[in-house]
Amino acid sequence: MRGYRYGVAAFVSVVVVGFIGPVADAGTTRAAGNEIAINPNGELSGDKTVTLSGTYLCNNNDPARAVFVTVSLMQDGSGRTIGEGERAVCDGQRHSFTASGKVENPPFEAGPARASATLLTLRMTPLSLPGVLTSSGQDVTLVPSP
Repeated sequence: MRGYRYGVAAFVSVVVVGFIGPVADAGTTRAAGNEIAINPNGELSGDKTVTLSGTYLCNNNDPARAVFVTVSLMQDGSGRTIGEGERAVCDGQRHSFTASGKVENPPFEAGPARASATLLTLRMTPLSLPGVLTSSGQDVTLVPSP
């Protein structure tokens, strides 16, 4: 049952960020003790897989609440969630994250884009609504991978 709940939580987080991520504001929203940052360069492979990375720090003292790192990308008016919503480790230490996803319709191109990263919380109970611990949006450059 526990695995099912985490699967549902990951799905809900990806769906929610799919709607709110691409329209995230240019600034940063932060609750005390929580941070997230995106690296200024993302990779774009020949098969149109986009990879974005960064770091986060969070504190979560509630074992009934899961925290996920979600990432979205926007370029030329088209936005997509990248990756599947990685489970965050909220122990007060800084951690790295990587989000990858193949985007074909329309594909992203090398060059400037706008990225948004969010630490999204989800209480592990039926019909729980997601919450945002912190989010950050910034301009990034998609660089062809070697």
